[in-house]
Amino acid sequence: MTFFTFYYHLIFDSKSLKIYGFKTLIRIVEEDGTIHPAKDFIYILEKHPYIHILEEKIIKEVMEKSKKWDILIAINLSETGFLTGKFIEKNFLK
Repeated sequence: MTFFTFYYHLIFDSKSLKIYGFKTLIRIVEEDGTIHPAKDFIYILEKHPYIHILEEKIIKEVMEKSKKWDILIAINLSETGFLTGKFIEKNFLK
């Protein structure tokens, strides 16, 4: 079974080592353990309405983690949502 998974990379001050937050990276992981970075699949999703569904799920999950961990988490989003207005139509702060 192939599935999406999230990786959280630390964002910290190299002098004080204080953690400021995380950056979220989405990957596809196959049954055999092969990991595919977004550059391998995001361009395909951007051509289909599925990108909006995926981004909405990503945003909701990351917002839940951010609240639970009480820390900021950055997300890279496709420009498709901004260009079509789909992203702006959503109110993720509900």
